[in-house]
Amino acid sequence: MHPALMPVGFLVLGALFVGLALLLVAEYRKAFFADPLSIMSTEVLSQILRLGGPGYTAIVVFLAGALLLAAGVVLLLMLAWLAYLMRAPTRHARQSGSDVRTNSALLTDAFHSALRAARGAAKCGR
Repeated sequence: MHPALMPVGFLVLGALFVGLALLLVAEYRKAFFADPLSIMSTEVLSQILRLGGPGYTAIVVFLAGALLLAAGVVLLLMLAWLAYLMRAPTRHARQSGSDVRTNSALLTDAFHSALRAARGAAKCGR
């Protein structure tokens, strides 16, 4: 999967989990009002077996979905900010008017120099 699609995946999974949790709560409510005694006995059995009831499961799934949604939003905002940084020319280049280099070129140069330094450190460690 392409790294740029990760926020979309988080958003989709988060929305799916939140939707499933709300569906579970709605079905649990419908079943409880249809036959409260059977639902109460299911709750007691799940408490004896220490499984947690459907309500607890719905809350856990809802929280997981909310966390995935929040992570997707944060990652999407970070990607948008990074895309903005990659396209905008640097302030120094705009002021001097000479050889306008974008942040993309500067970030690429910084990455390659860090890569060369890491390779040099790896060779010295041998």
